[in-house]
Amino acid sequence: MEQSNTGGVVSGIWEGVCINTTYGGSAPIEISIQQNDNIITGYISIKGNELGGSGEISGMTNGNSITFTSPGDNDTMTGIQWEGVITGEEINGTYLVNPSLHGISIGMEQQYGVFNAKRQ
Repeated sequence: MEQSNTGGVVSGIWEGVCINTTYGGSAPIEISIQQNDNIITGYISIKGNELGGSGEISGMTNGNSITFTSPGDNDTMTGIQWEGVITGEEINGTYLVNPSLHGISIGMEQQYGVFNAKRQ
């Protein structure tokens, strides 16, 4: 039987790395998550030279799955979509960047990546 991640199981500080598989490059990440039932909020910080950005996140958990969105690193890279699987004290997943200018598509290639973060 699948175990639910309610009751604060996901809440906390998660640190790791994200890797842009479209163009290469990696960056350390820190995700601060607060959980209320299956709704999550918090803050993400991406601290790389080529990959960067920070801002508020919002999303949800469903069993051992987690999905959330975060802002991009500038006006062009807005709305990063993150999806992962929580296994114990670790999250492994993927992310997708849809390049847009203030939410309007600008015809640039989508960017894909992977991430791993561990509870601190």
